[in-house]
Amino acid sequence: RGQGLEGRAAKRTCAIMKGQGSGRGHVVPGLFFLLAGLHWAFSVIAAFLRTLGASNAASASAPLLGPVAHSDAPAGVRKGDGGSSIDSRAPFRSRAWYPGLFGQYQSQQEQVRLGAMRPYVAMAEPLCKVFLPALGILLELFLHPGSIHWRALTDSQGNVQAEYMNVWQHSTMYLAFLLSGVVDILATTVLPSNTGDAALSLAFAIEGLLFWFHLHDGREAVAMTLHQLLVFCILGCAVCTAISAAMPSSFLLALGRPYFAIMQGLWFIAIADIEYGNPSETFWPWGLRKHWDMDAMENNMFLPVLFSWYLVAAVVILLGIYLVMHRHVQRSAQASLPVLP
Repeated sequence: RGQGLEGRAAKRTCAIMKGQGSGRGHVVPGLFFLLAGLHWAFSVIAAFLRTLGASNAASASAPLLGPVAHSDAPAGVRKGDGGSSIDSRAPFRSRAWYPGLFGQYQSQQEQVRLGAMRPYVAMAEPLCKVFLPALGILLELFLHPGSIHWRALTDSQGNVQAEYMNVWQHSTMYLAFLLSGVVDILATTVLPSNTGDAALSLAFAIEGLLFWFHLHDGREAVAMTLHQLLVFCILGCAVCTAISAAMPSSFLLALGRPYFAIMQGLWFIAIADIEYGNPSETFWPWGLRKHWDMDAMENNMFLPVLFSWYLVAAVVILLGIYLVMHRHVQRSAQASLPVLP
């Protein structure tokens, strides 16, 4: 009898927590992770191609007999305006964050035009990692749409309030990424450079931990599988980011973080479609009904197939970005090396 009461209480708590979820609550973070993944993909590929292009340019300018003299070689690592430039003799190195947005580094003319705004434009990524999570915490805990009030973790008797657990879980995730942004900024002045990778890896690990225990008892089989697959994407981000700190010269390893971030974004949006889609519409592009039977075994078995399609789609996205940027670099023989803050 006691177990029955506990089971009913657990199901009631799960129903309360699931009622807090929404399609918008999955689409919005999905779009953010998708944009972050695309930004990292463009930036990693741009850094690799420009380093490769500089190396090729140095080889092409070398005399047929003997090595290139130091004075004739491209400029080495130089400090200026709080940054350093990529050396043609240096291998590719991944970073915790990348200046600018989507691999676009400002030209000298644009840097002059930006003036005092240049440092803020270059540090757009860490600033976004501070501002957006802070805004998310404020929206989750206080300025929730349609109901503006403080959502306390515990009631007046000190008991955890189940109806607010989701917002506190989300706020904890936001806090981890906010900390990552703060570390990125401090790493430009007082902290070692690789602390940014460690902080970002920790943020992904915290996100994965919270999502794993978000798979509480009482959820339908399809919902459980959806979130288990999401945790795989999150852990992929954490592992690739952590290993990249130890092996920064690996281009393929550096692509792991944008790859799994893109997968996170796509899968968040897929969860919104499957769990919260309009039953009167179809799930594009396969014509499946959005109103899934969340306990049907065939639907649960189909999810790994759908996830595999998304894995392939993410590879196609990265391959497409690489080919387009490679073609652009080939056409831009006079492209200057990026200045990294």
